[in-house]
Amino acid sequence: MSGQRRYRERDLSWLMSLVMLRETGMSIAEIREVAELERRQDTQRDLLAVFEQHRDRVVQRLDTARRHLRAIEAKIAYFQAVAEQDAEDMPAGRSPCSRPERRRLVSRVLLVRCYQAYCSGAVW
Repeated sequence: MSGQRRYRERDLSWLMSLVMLRETGMSIAEIREVAELERRQDTQRDLLAVFEQHRDRVVQRLDTARRHLRAIEAKIAYFQAVAEQDAEDMPAGRSPCSRPERRRLVSRVLLVRCYQAYCSGAVW
């Protein structure tokens, strides 16, 4: 042989599973536990428990990521409203509204957009 390894389909499938578990946040220690359990007989219940716990952590991270995404979407909507208000109010280079009035107006626009996004299901 020339130093090349030959992997069976089963080996490649196992490696792909390990990569997936690691990319979903499973620790190396947990992956080792899964590997050890896979090698032994009658460990299905133990494996089930490991995967259920991992799934719960992944779901929790997804929920957190969704909350963060909603906050980012709200920021985008806010800054879009500010940019649109600037474009409408400042043809001569200055806003006709005082700063507090402008903030109230932009806040109302943001609330309307957030409500519309909420009703359409686009953000929440």
